[in-house]
Amino acid sequence: MQPTTAALAESIGVSRRTVLRELPAVEQWMQAAGAHFVRNPGKGLLLDEAPERRDALRTQLNSGDRKELSRAERLSSF
Repeated sequence: MQPTTAALAESIGVSRRTVLRELPAVEQWMQAAGAHFVRNPGKGLLLDEAPERRDALRTQLNSGDRKELSRAERLSSF
């Protein structure tokens, strides 16, 4: 079973709307990193990778600098 945007939002402490807004950028970054996705209309987006590859992607995502952006900084990125 694939997690819903609501479940994903709850698990990372953001709103469902934030997940929907940011998901395309996350998907683009992960595809650039070599990740493969399977889209199922009405069911969601599935990361189609072996567990080892998922772990490597998770490590790569967690190794970056994290900075909380202000509302103005978030809006200026568009």
